Amino acid sequence: MVNFPLKRLIFSIILSFPLWIVLYAIFYILTLIFLILTKLNNPAIGLDIESFKNVLNPNSLAILTLLGFTQVLTYLLIVKFFFLNKFHLSWEKFGLTTENVKKQFVLALKLWVIAETGGLLLDFLTVKLGWAPYGPGGPQSPNNTQGPLLFIAFIFLGAVIAPLCEEIFFRGYIFKVLHSKYGFLIANVVSSLVFMSFHGISLTNSPAHFLLGVLFAASFYKTGLLIPVMVSHSLFNTTSMILNYFQVRLY
Repeated sequence: MVNFPLKRLIFSIILSFPLWIVLYAIFYILTLIFLILTKLNNPAIGLDIESFKNVLNPNSLAILTLLGFTQVLTYLLIVKFFFLNKFHLSWEKFGLTTENVKKQFVLALKLWVIAETGGLLLDFLTVKLGWAPYGPGGPQSPNNTQGPLLFIAFIFLGAVIAPLCEEIFFRGYIFKVLHSKYGFLIANVVSSLVFMSFHGISLTNSPAHFLLGVLFAASFYKTGLLIPVMVSHSLFNTTSMILNYFQVRLY
């Protein structure tokens, strides 16, 4: 793995953006074709222009699911063809194993407690500094005025899709390659910075994303297991979304 070219890693990271757009466009068009064919074959269904607008609205359940699905597909394709195939690795050796499930779950809970405690303290600080006046969870999550279906969609994306694909991509792939070439410290910092940048740069969220990346990379380095950081990531995102949805203000 030491011979993994840095240019290949950088290229694959950059490629993830256009690949995601292309995959999303393809499945978006397929969804549109499916709706049109459904209308043509079943006129009684009553799909009109307004119905199409509702289904294809950027905040609709269908589009949010489509975004999540194509994100997973993008990351998995890159990891599969740029990393696993090159070194003839299996997903199990990649850090995805069901051995010692109880131990992995306990580790995930410990990581979640650390991440949640640090996240709330950091959020408290940013609120007091006036950077995040909305409190825990930030303004990006739906609140209870936006309806339960949108909340369920965000939970699905944030608690299932994001932890799965992000931990595989940022820790299992980027961190692992950088660690083999430059050691733990550089690999942790750089992979966490990439993780942070993929979520958008802002005073409100960037520090938390960076520190989460550092924590999860450190855990993966110590244990070689991805499932505990996936579960912890899932719990962290779910907690933030629930606090925001029910408009819970802890301070």
